[in-house]
Amino acid sequence: MPDDAQRPPTPPASHTMRLGAGLLLAALLGLGGCATVPPVGGAAPATTSPPRSAAPTTQSAPTPTPTLDDLTDPDDPALNAGAALPVERRAAIAEKLHQYTGLPVSYILKANLRIQGGEFEKNLQDEANLTTGRLDSRFSGPTLDPLSKEADYDPQSAAISSAYVSAFNDYVRKGLNYGHDRQFKPFIDAWSKWDFKHQPPGAAFSLGATNVMPDLAMAMKTNPGLKVLVLGGYFDLATPYFEGVYEMQHLPIPATLQANISYRYYQSGHMVYANAEALKQSHDDVAAFIRANAPEKK
Repeated sequence: MPDDAQRPPTPPASHTMRLGAGLLLAALLGLGGCATVPPVGGAAPATTSPPRSAAPTTQSAPTPTPTLDDLTDPDDPALNAGAALPVERRAAIAEKLHQYTGLPVSYILKANLRIQGGEFEKNLQDEANLTTGRLDSRFSGPTLDPLSKEADYDPQSAAISSAYVSAFNDYVRKGLNYGHDRQFKPFIDAWSKWDFKHQPPGAAFSLGATNVMPDLAMAMKTNPGLKVLVLGGYFDLATPYFEGVYEMQHLPIPATLQANISYRYYQSGHMVYANAEALKQSHDDVAAFIRANAPEKK
């Protein structure tokens, strides 16, 4: 155990801000658990994939679907069994995953029960030579390369990005009188240069992939009155809806604090507001959440 001199200092009260409520829209707190990051030998993020991948197979809200661990004996989770998973059980799980996701059983078996986001988007409608949208899986578009392993583009972005770019350019130049001599770039390769190192509370040094779940847990434990509202779209494959639920249910907090977390999901994708009805619903939900947790006026 490190001695006190080696422990990271606790932020003084003068450096903190006490919040009454927090909103998480299309949340992904741990990059290591992201369903688009290939797992190496472990259960996550593939554990969260079946529920999120079931969403695109229907235009209505998906019913809660189990994780792979729910499909097997809880004392012998399938993804943690590795090569020890019996052939018969592997085949049975692949059949159930086929029913949930619509992917062929042979493909699921070939993928060793682990399907990543780009692979799902490319293969769900492969017979029709269509690619499924990432930010909103209700969108589809012609596959660019029929022989590719993963999706080469996002049909949702291709369909509606021009509207956002046009509206933004019009607003900032005419409304704000800004940027007349500048070019707005909706997509730039900034993420490849980002520093993803993060030192969570209680850690003496930065740890692996960025994960701010310990930060949220610390905030909720040091401020037990903090309420959290998680919002998202059922058809989001970038930050899948079940990923948000999974992370909240695995926060290192007392069970009593789980009651401080509430969820709202909509018939939409990553940009919930792109669906007019979901925009209205999310606005009303957020407004009600803020009013319910606003401090009383004295």
